[in-house]
Amino acid sequence: VMDSKPKFDVESFLSTVNTAWQLELTRKEQKAINANTTQTNTLETTSSSSVNVPKDEVEEKEDNLFKTEGRKLTFMEVTKLVADGKQPDDIRTINDKPPDPNVKITTIGSKEVPLKPWQTKKNSQSQQLPSTSSSSSTTTTTSSTTSPDPEPEPQHSLLMYTVSAFSKDPASGNFAGVCLLPSHIQLSDPQMLSIARAMNYSETAFIQPQSSSSSTITNTTTTTEENLKSRIQEEYNKAQGSFSLRWFTPTVEVPLCGHATLASAFTLFSEIQLPVPIIRFSTLSGVLSVERNNHSLIMRFPAGNPTPVDFKQQKFVPELLTALHTLEMEDIQELQHCSKTRKLVVVIKTSTEKLRSLKPDARELVKIDFGSELVVRGVIVTTNNKEERFKEYDYVSRYFAPWAGIEEDPVTGSAHTVLGVYWGRVLDKKETRAFQASERGGEMKCSWMEDVMVLEGDAVTHKQ
Repeated sequence: VMDSKPKFDVESFLSTVNTAWQLELTRKEQKAINANTTQTNTLETTSSSSVNVPKDEVEEKEDNLFKTEGRKLTFMEVTKLVADGKQPDDIRTINDKPPDPNVKITTIGSKEVPLKPWQTKKNSQSQQLPSTSSSSSTTTTTSSTTSPDPEPEPQHSLLMYTVSAFSKDPASGNFAGVCLLPSHIQLSDPQMLSIARAMNYSETAFIQPQSSSSSTITNTTTTTEENLKSRIQEEYNKAQGSFSLRWFTPTVEVPLCGHATLASAFTLFSEIQLPVPIIRFSTLSGVLSVERNNHSLIMRFPAGNPTPVDFKQQKFVPELLTALHTLEMEDIQELQHCSKTRKLVVVIKTSTEKLRSLKPDARELVKIDFGSELVVRGVIVTTNNKEERFKEYDYVSRYFAPWAGIEEDPVTGSAHTVLGVYWGRVLDKKETRAFQASERGGEMKCSWMEDVMVLEGDAVTHKQ
């Protein structure tokens, strides 16, 4: 899987992307000026000193600088150019804003937000895998104390993987970025958020050894990815299976993510080849354990406890149906809400065909006022009225979370901590098999044991 790439530091990465964005703004400004000017052979710039540039020269420069093969570069392509050591002059244009740690959730669904790899089939084929993210390394810089004549700060490499969770097939499941951090590197929240935005998956996981017995990497001038991986392996093998784990969407940090946890454990077991049978992650949701079971992985999460909501008395239901598109009031069997996970469960009577036809509007969903009693940060739509192709599963679902920057999540572990309880009660079964019917799709086994939900699934590292 290793794909050697020239390393780059995070600060330079952000600086370069911002520079590229400024170049794009300059290009648009020049075009606007050119459109409004009456001069046919010159273009007046907005700098303090007026400079006349032949129009055809400006247009030729634009074509050379900002376009490639008649199209604009995507943000993911820009990050690849940066990772390959390209300078701002080599970068044509981007169709996304530079990483912004202060981005507001109210911008989700606006035209400025880039399409995610899972949103459309066309987009998933063209953008789903940035080539810098599949087990390629990135770098960051550590801070040093201020001195009269400070020396340049050393650069440290980060090992990155792309894993498809809840599937044996890399063409399905849910992609997650996995970033393996040596213990001597401390990334800030804005840095992790910027990396997650560059990865552009629904979640990117950041792992670091937690055990005091782990040793730091002594040589921080790693030049090859193979050397970096061997050093990470050495340090992680001394961590006794204890790690810290954080999850970031392209816009916010989240308290729980099932598929990125599965992807993280799979990376440690399969790529780093940890010799331990169980991995324990310290997270915002407490300590989560993952263990191997032959070729699959078993995760233990706190079980959700959904409670009924009288949907006929709720004012938000018409707005919800409008935002989900194609659902009618008669399609709803019941509503449930889980306060622990802040998820709303919409149980429908109709078949999985109706479920798969939903075309939710993220902008409309985030505008819904659910009232003071319900806090909603994700909507699950589910049914057990199955088509023939889903007959081996107990229920089928889809999950939408534009409040967290995810219009639709391909496969969601945290949603099944709620679904496993709900359908376990309805079907009177402690063990259920579930399928999430997103465009990519994925499956898992749910075992409900009082306050614990055990999720079992497969994963595969993406290979380019």
